[in-house]
Amino acid sequence: MNLQKCFRIIICTLTLMLVICCATSTPSTAAATSDETLSLTVTIKSRHIDYFEFCVPIRVEEPFQIVWGNDKVKDSFSGVLHAPKEGKYPLRINISEGGGSCREMTEPSLSLDQPEEWTNVVSSAFQHYDSRKLILSKARCQQPSAEPAPAADSRK
Repeated sequence: MNLQKCFRIIICTLTLMLVICCATSTPSTAAATSDETLSLTVTIKSRHIDYFEFCVPIRVEEPFQIVWGNDKVKDSFSGVLHAPKEGKYPLRINISEGGGSCREMTEPSLSLDQPEEWTNVVSSAFQHYDSRKLILSKARCQQPSAEPAPAADSRK
C-alpha cells in the first residue's frame, strides 16, 4: 500500500510540474502577441495609382482602414490581421480604387519581414496591370505612418 501511495504522489507531482511549466512558458518570439503592435507596409501600383506606398501600425484582430484621394475620388485599403497559423498571419483585406469602381478582396498569409507580392491582369490589350506588395514586420514604420498628422497652427 505504501508503494501505491508513493506512485500516486509521484504521478501527481509530475502532472503538477507539467501544468506549471506549460502555464509559465513564454510565447514564441516569432509570433506577435495580441497586444503587440506590428507594422504593415503596403505598395500599390495600378491603372488608377502610379505608385502609392504607406505604412500603418496594426494589431491582431483589430480592423484598420486607410483612405486617400480627393473630394471626388477616394480610394481605400482596409483589413483585419488574424492570429498566426503555423507561423503565417492571415490578413483579410479589401482594396477599393477609382472611387469604388474597382474592388478587390483577398486573404494572403504573411510571414514576418517577407514581402508578399501579386499582380492582377486587368487588360493585357491596354496594358492594365495592378500590383500589390505587403510586408508585415515587428519593426516600427520607417516612413511617416498613415496616422493623421496634427493640424498645423495657421497663426504663425
